[in-house]
Parts: sequence; structure tokens; C-alpha cells
Amino acid sequence: MSSLTLLQAALRLANQTDGLQVPGHIAWRAHNESLNRTLKDRKDTLFICSAYRNEELATQLGQGQGKAFSPNVHDADATLFANIYWEGFNAEPEFGRIAQSLYERLQRHGRLVFPAILSDEEVVSLRAFTVEGLECNNALTEPAVAEQLCEAGFHGITYELASEVPVSIQDGIEFRLFTVSAFKGKAGVCLDQGHAVIYKGPWKHTVDDDGHTYQRGIRTAVCEKTFNLLMSAPYQGQFIPVRCYVEPALDKSGFFDCNTPSVRDPKVTKGLVPIAGSAEESCCADGTSCC
Repeated sequence: MSSLTLLQAALRLANQTDGLQVPGHIAWRAHNESLNRTLKDRKDTLFICSAYRNEELATQLGQGQGKAFSPNVHDADATLFANIYWEGFNAEPEFGRIAQSLYERLQRHGRLVFPAILSDEEVVSLRAFTVEGLECNNALTEPAVAEQLCEAGFHGITYELASEVPVSIQDGIEFRLFTVSAFKGKAGVCLDQGHAVIYKGPWKHTVDDDGHTYQRGIRTAVCEKTFNLLMSAPYQGQFIPVRCYVEPALDKSGFFDCNTPSVRDPKVTKGLVPIAGSAEESCCADGTSCC
């Protein structure tokens, strides 16, 4: 019998056991490894966690310049950080409101990272539990986290599963530990410099958090802001950049209508055809972001 079959059999049995909680140290170790890859030696990082974790995180991630610690998410300090790591997700209700608060604490292209115990089904009544000191008093479903992060303005939201085995099972509902990352930076005016990107694949097409669709192998017209985002984490390496040979200066660029994505004519890239679009026609004509 394969290990996968044994795991499935064990989970079927566990789902019949009310209130089962399995050891979470394996999942927590995987989360810490993910955290190392994400934040190792990163400057300007705020760690929002219990006091006993300060020394542990400082040892794990190094005593880099700009690291700061706070015991709770409601700290009134107005300093902006390039990275925020938060361990209070499952201890705090009203995640949407807190996500907005964390968004405002980040620099322009900052990143939020947090461990999240998520349920595979809606939870009616959660019986609180802990995983390696991580309190779980509230739990959202797996898709709900990304939805609320999007509403707060984040983009590039990424899930990393810490363990295939649930850290808890209650009333047949399975709870798993994920490491969730989200980025700030998509807000702002959309200007057209004639840029395009080619999605490499392997999927036939992909869609970003603003609803832009990128077809594999097709030159998709993008604004200057989106172009720079797609050349950076977490999208870096998934798109081929196609810059216009005669791109105008930003202060001379027209507005780009992000609500009508289109294929970029190669003649525009080569400077043989003017960059289309005008301030009168664009959804960004009022000077605000249309993304």
C-alpha cells in the first residue's frame, strides 16, 4: 500500500473522530523554511508576534538592519516597512479590516507574509486550538483569505502549503497550515509607454488580480505600472518583456485604459505606428488608477 493511500485512509478515519488534533511541528517547520526563503536577510521588516518569538525569529532570520518587533497589529507607530510578518491571523477576528491596516503600514512595493490555518469548509463553531504556540480562535476558508486581501488592495497573493496532513479536524472539517504572501503596489495612474508582455506558459492563459488576461505566446499590451509589476516578484520569470523602441517619457505618456486589454501590434513596439490611446478615451483620464 502506498504512503498516499495510507494517508488517505488515516484521514478518513480521523474525520470520524471528533476534535482530533495531530502534532503540528512538521507543518510549523515547513512554514519556517518558507519564511527563511521569503525574508532571509531582508531589511526594513516588521515582525508582529508574541514577545517570546522575537529572539527566535532574530536568530532564524539574522539581526539585519531595519528589523523591528511589535506585540500586536494595532501598534500606532506610523513607520512604513518593506516587509511585514504577522503571526496573529488566527487569533484576530475581522481580518478584512486588519488587512487594510497592514496594507497601509507597507511601503509602495512591500510584502505581507503570515502563517494561516485555513479550513476546507465553512466553520460554524470553531473549538480553539494551538499549533506550536500559534493560537487558532478564528479560521477562514482557503479561498476567503485571497478574496479579502484583494479587497484590501493587495496583489500577487500566493499560498504555500506547509503540510498535506491537517493540523486539526473538527466535525469532519480539516484545518491546514499555509504560508500566505501578498504584495502592495498596483495602485496608481496607468500610463501607456507602448510596453507589452508575453506570457510564457505552461497554462493556455492566466488572469491577474485586476482581471487582465494574458494569453500564452501573445503580446499583451500593458501600462507602465503593470509592466514593472510583472517584471518583479512574485511574477518575475513568468513573462517575456517587450519594450517599445521609442517609448515616450512618463510625463509625455498618454493614459492606458486597463479595462480594455488588447494585443500589442509589433509595429508599435518597433516605433512604426504611434502608441494608441488618449486621456479623453481612457478610464484613467481622471488621474486615478483604473486597476
